[in-house]
Amino acid sequence: MSIEQSSFKKIRVGSKLIVGKTGLLQKHKQNGKFSGNSVSTWNAVNSGSVRVLTAATDLTVEDSGKVIVLANATGFAVTVPALQAGLNYEFVLQIVLASGNHTITPPDTDKLYGLVTIAADAAGVTASAADVITFVTGVIGNRVKLTCDGTYWYVSGQANLAASITATG
Repeated sequence: MSIEQSSFKKIRVGSKLIVGKTGLLQKHKQNGKFSGNSVSTWNAVNSGSVRVLTAATDLTVEDSGKVIVLANATGFAVTVPALQAGLNYEFVLQIVLASGNHTITPPDTDKLYGLVTIAADAAGVTASAADVITFVTGVIGNRVKLTCDGTYWYVSGQANLAASITATG
């Protein structure tokens, strides 16, 4: 099954650019605007974007909503954009680290708050005004999601091994 390129359309919703099949976009459009529920429905149905990283990267607003695959055994730094309500990224470990660490940091004084659940550690990892999330070791599939409300970055995630993900700063 193939989809014709011409059947896709771009629509800007606030600061987000939504790209999708024309018929689906029209279905969710109301009075020239997308309602909150329509955008949520659209994002839930069309959130399959993936970006694979193998080196240090500064993510952009356009990367928001993507699964960011960390695909290098030696680790590297990833920086998320400045605070902006609605930004979200999910980071997934694809290759077990042989050396170095993957670090995820917001710019300047932006802070991270939340909890990463660790299967081997009942307490998990708490981020309270943290500056950096670090994948230290781990199992393929360990993940962290960052969501921004315009004031803070909120962290949630899951990992398999104790101390495989840390929040510091």
